Amino acid sequence: MNNSWITPMGFTLAFVLALPLMGPAHAEATGTPPTQTKSSKSTAKTEAAPKPAQPQTVPLRVMHFTRSTLLNGQDAETRLTEVLNSDPTDLLENPGTEWETEAEESSVPAGQYTQVAYTPSHQTPTELGREMLKMLNSERAVHGLKALVWDNQIQEVGLEHSGDMLRRHYFSHTSPDGKMPWDRCAAHSLRYLAMGENLAQAPTLALAHQLLMDSPGHRANVLSPDFNRVGIGIASSPRDGLLITEVFFKSP
Repeated sequence: MNNSWITPMGFTLAFVLALPLMGPAHAEATGTPPTQTKSSKSTAKTEAAPKPAQPQTVPLRVMHFTRSTLLNGQDAETRLTEVLNSDPTDLLENPGTEWETEAEESSVPAGQYTQVAYTPSHQTPTELGREMLKMLNSERAVHGLKALVWDNQIQEVGLEHSGDMLRRHYFSHTSPDGKMPWDRCAAHSLRYLAMGENLAQAPTLALAHQLLMDSPGHRANVLSPDFNRVGIGIASSPRDGLLITEVFFKSP
């Protein structure tokens, strides 16, 4: 199993984190001239105004994951249908279904990308996801590939995972309780012949997309001729910027 603010159904991870360290500067002046009748001293303290806080830098990370059946062509679709008709939630554990899995962690070299501050968006997660879908399909069009079709059910898988990463402060295809991408899909009774997952963290959609396309594993998911459907879940915060989960499917 080969395991990315970016990677395809495989995983890729990169991390860049910088937090400004600040402390108020202090200046102290003491002394008053003595009077004629009594000698005394007084101390006056002055404090310099604190420097304005700098925007927190958002980590740049990507990770990708892919999983596909080892069966081919019509045989694969027939077998998948048989399994799903018997028990859709048990697809991945069924001994008659073989799978090939690849996951990859990718690093984002420090200084390779121009870091920008995260600015909260007034767009909804779905609006942000569909904006990223346009970027994906633009890349596919350049390579003569069919456009990916948006799927609301697949998006739910991505939304839940991005939200979970945000709440529990992690960045991985595997959740803290051990759930993998196929577990999340099975929980929604989703069926597929192949699936891929790209994770990205960045302050903007454009930078996240650039990170993904610059990573071979993530790029392969975006440009795979096998995938025909996609759902993109996005969660955000000032601390984490955008946490993006792209889930790709080859539907039967």
